[in-house]
Amino acid sequence: MLDFNRSPHLMNNDSKQIRVQVKLTNAIDEELVHRGLLNPDQIHTPWKLWLVQVIYAL
Repeated sequence: MLDFNRSPHLMNNDSKQIRVQVKLTNAIDEELVHRGLLNPDQIHTPWKLWLVQVIYAL
């Protein structure tokens, strides 16, 4: 599941790139929590900074 941060995106006007901070959630950990086999605070949820290139044609 992707959870996009609401912080402002950083736009580089020279290369048309957007950097977005993304929170990744381990789906198996979520299922284990749902079944009561794992505590919710033990879900692996790393934050990553992703680079998105903007490609467009006029």
